[in-house]
Amino acid sequence: MRILFTFIGLLFLTSHAYSQNSLGELSLEKCFHIAEQNNTELRQQRQSINTRQLRYEASKLSMLPKLNLLGTYQYLSDPIKVNLQTVREGIIEGSSQQSVDAANAVYQEITGQELSNDAKEAIYQSASDIIGGAYPNYNPELSEQSYFTAGVALSLPIYMGGKIRAAQNVAENRLKSGKLNLEVTQNTIDFLIITQYFKMQYFNSMLHSQRQLLETYKKTKRQAHSLVENEIIPPYQGHWANVALSQAETNLKNLELKRETAVLTMQHLLEIDDTIYIDKRLQPVEYRIPPGTESFENNATYQWLKSKTDVAQTLVKVNRSASLPNVLGVANYQFFRDDLPVITPPWMVGVSFQWNIFSFFENSKRTKAAKSRVEESRMAEQKRRDQLHLKSSIVKNKLRVFRNQMEAADHARIEAGTTVKMIGKRLRNNLSSVKDVNDALKIQLEAEKFYYTVVLTYNMTVASYLNIMGNPREILKYIN
Repeated sequence: MRILFTFIGLLFLTSHAYSQNSLGELSLEKCFHIAEQNNTELRQQRQSINTRQLRYEASKLSMLPKLNLLGTYQYLSDPIKVNLQTVREGIIEGSSQQSVDAANAVYQEITGQELSNDAKEAIYQSASDIIGGAYPNYNPELSEQSYFTAGVALSLPIYMGGKIRAAQNVAENRLKSGKLNLEVTQNTIDFLIITQYFKMQYFNSMLHSQRQLLETYKKTKRQAHSLVENEIIPPYQGHWANVALSQAETNLKNLELKRETAVLTMQHLLEIDDTIYIDKRLQPVEYRIPPGTESFENNATYQWLKSKTDVAQTLVKVNRSASLPNVLGVANYQFFRDDLPVITPPWMVGVSFQWNIFSFFENSKRTKAAKSRVEESRMAEQKRRDQLHLKSSIVKNKLRVFRNQMEAADHARIEAGTTVKMIGKRLRNNLSSVKDVNDALKIQLEAEKFYYTVVLTYNMTVASYLNIMGNPREILKYIN
């Protein structure tokens, strides 16, 4: 039973340790991958691109005919009527006279003589009575007072003055702009991750150096107390050793707290709660600036400004097309006709022409404003290009300076380490004091700190240059 409990305890400790180390040693590439999956801003940008993609696809369908199902209920203040009274007298008069003329023509054809006036009057009166009785003495209704209509209406764009194509271009440019926004955000987050990754490596290196120096301080303390006990050196030198060791331990704790802060910052960038393990020490990246003319075509911010110029050019087309007429093919079919007015046809086809003539003046001003915006965008594009060129030139000069400083700092820290060893040997032979050793250790610590600070600055400058060139992840090629 005791063996079983021991096994269960070991299994729990193993599973707990595994959960704490589930991410393992994080490489820079793995940090990029985690940020891609977890970062809220990146996920929001990708969702925005999906929205713009759907809008662009919808704009490509705007050329399709529009088929609408129509249904209308109408109530009229008065039913539709035809006004027959205004022509009633004229029709009766004309029709009666035609009857007289027809009868007179027939009689003349038979007898060769015209009808008498009394006969004509009798025929006229008889015809007038008959027609007056048959012709409505009211205005007949052509529709019900309320009725329901139902049908389908079809409209087909024939010529829209380029409006549809311009709308498609706007949607396409917005999609392109959304992708560039994502790239800008991605590069910004990548650069922050690279910076934080190097900072964690910097603290790892400083902690390693501080722990090594701490062991030297402990060794010096033991030597000093041994020499004090043997009355070879005065007691105050033993106290110096104690103070120096205490300061070294405090510095080590401070470095551990700073590294913990760096870990929390990296967790925030990656948006994870798991413990992060990055234990590699800082090393200079092996990078050389390639010769030749620099190109900023891969820089996302520069490309984003160029896309703004494309959008402005599209707006010129949009405003021009607004001044042109629209020609549509139209058709209508009424399939519910029971209560429709008799004057309404069952179907119709035709061509619709629309042209707002007076909008030309407004649209011409808008077109000029859009052209001005194009020039403004081109100026901003050129300004950004000049800024990138200036930044890259400054960064390249910094890289040369930091590389020289790095080589000098590396030599200085090696010399400082050699000096500490030499003074330590002299202390054992009672040729140096504890203060000499402590001073040498402080100089070695400062040399180590200066070296790693220069390496950190150099690496971050390389990352800054690659970010200016538009691909900060390229630094993965140059990390040892």
